[in-house]
Amino acid sequence: MSMPRRRGGAEVCRGVLAWLLATGTVAATAQQGAGMPWLLGQSLPLSGPGYATAKRVQAGAQAWLARLNAQGGVQGRPVELLTLDDGGDPQRTAANVRRLARDGALAVLNCQGERACGAAAQATREVGLPLLGPYSGALALRQGDGAQVLPLRADDGREIDALLHQLQGMAVRQVALLGDGSEPARERLLAERLGHAALLAVHWSLPQADATALVQVQQALQARQGAGQAPLQALVLCLGWDSLDLLDRERFGLAPGVPAVVTSLSTAGLTQLLAVFRNQMVGFTSVLPNPDISRLPLVLDLQRDAEAYVGPEALNLDGLAAYLHLRVATEALARMPRSGPAAGAPAQAFWQALQGLAGTTVGGWRLNFGPGTPGASGVEIVLRGRDGRLRR
Repeated sequence: MSMPRRRGGAEVCRGVLAWLLATGTVAATAQQGAGMPWLLGQSLPLSGPGYATAKRVQAGAQAWLARLNAQGGVQGRPVELLTLDDGGDPQRTAANVRRLARDGALAVLNCQGERACGAAAQATREVGLPLLGPYSGALALRQGDGAQVLPLRADDGREIDALLHQLQGMAVRQVALLGDGSEPARERLLAERLGHAALLAVHWSLPQADATALVQVQQALQARQGAGQAPLQALVLCLGWDSLDLLDRERFGLAPGVPAVVTSLSTAGLTQLLAVFRNQMVGFTSVLPNPDISRLPLVLDLQRDAEAYVGPEALNLDGLAAYLHLRVATEALARMPRSGPAAGAPAQAFWQALQGLAGTTVGGWRLNFGPGTPGASGVEIVLRGRDGRLRR
């Protein structure tokens, strides 16, 4: 009778390694390995019209990571942020999320805008990663549909309420809304709320940054001046990077009939918007303290770290948001278990650590998020006067 052949040590090791790879234990062990970097990821429009915003986001994130890693990282391990270019295309955003998951990232941060963040939320749900700090107030990101999404800002509804309150406080009675469909749910909600408040006189569309459509808007503005109609007291904008680029090229802010007051919800294109409307008073909602006027410790920390490591490109709302998101992420890393069952599922352990931060403060900024919380931050109105100065 033949005896069963004993498997050699190398064959046993190969079998164990195959099992570890199949179950993801190798990746988890690598992520937990002593001295190995913690890996986080982000997908940004490093090419295309969103490039300037992406660079500000990168600068803010690196300001904190440079400080943190110079001090020894987290649990003795450096933190790395892998950034992939999506060119502002939501499909590329989703593909980048999947690649980040394959590369071992624990979470995805800093998606930009309603469409990209929607794609990122879907993709992170598929691969089982948290999505932290989306640059979007879209209500769909807060619907609790199984996705591990943690916004650190107020939603669009709260921003719109704040904007309406400000317009009514300024005795504004007639506004025009100019949108381009780049954030369709936000634009629809804005038009609906303005209409219910009896403020909306006209809603113009600027599809795909169409120069011909912009000329038609300019003509309509000019025609209202001499048509005996009630004057428009404010122009409310809901525009993406492409459209703001078009307005800048066409010097839209100097066109006849443009109201003296221009307003917008918080937007990654704020720097462009302020440049277009140099001659108008511009009001905008802000879901973070403005680095130009706030003395919150979080802002002072950003100023310190920007000066030490990355320069002034981080000193803006986009940079501050990224700086905050990275500080929250690394605080969660510090709370992750070093051993035990949870250490073998690092993405889930990271998500649980994030949720445990609710109600704490980072640089004096309270993290208000969690079930039943309508928004993760407050909302304030900032006015940029014709003199260029910012006021709350």
